[in-house]
Amino acid sequence: MSALPLSGLILALLLGWAVVAELIHGRIGNAPTWGVLALWAAGLGAAVVLPGSAGFPWPALWIGAAYAAVVLVTGRAMQALRWAERWEVHLCAAACLWFGAQADGFLLATAVAGGVMSLAMPMLAAVPAPSLPAVAARWRRPPSRASSIPYAPAIATGAVFASWMR
Repeated sequence: MSALPLSGLILALLLGWAVVAELIHGRIGNAPTWGVLALWAAGLGAAVVLPGSAGFPWPALWIGAAYAAVVLVTGRAMQALRWAERWEVHLCAAACLWFGAQADGFLLATAVAGGVMSLAMPMLAAVPAPSLPAVAARWRRPPSRASSIPYAPAIATGAVFASWMR
């Protein structure tokens, strides 16, 4: 098994962890984000030690870093307006680092999935809730502001799309 599929599996597990954490606890936390950053750092280390064969070319790393910087700057502005939560911004920026040159597809798919979720949340309030009490309370409650909509599922959907496009 090569490094890229293994790192993709690890990324999927970390994003799954973020989705479950946000749906149950209402926040992502820093651990999944630090995991994605560690995954990116491992790819960076592989690119230094094994140039050309690690699957992480240098231009893609710089492109991903540029996208991550843009996400952090705009995300901070969205945080100031209370449109986004800190964990969501950090996880999205870390995923941009990981996707590198494909970060544009990741961000586009994440934005579309987030828009669909924002439109679907009022309709989901009428659907019978899941059996877990914490999840049920989260999904039944109408969002008081945009940041109360769980965005980790949209980030994970964007990651699935960008991984599929690789």
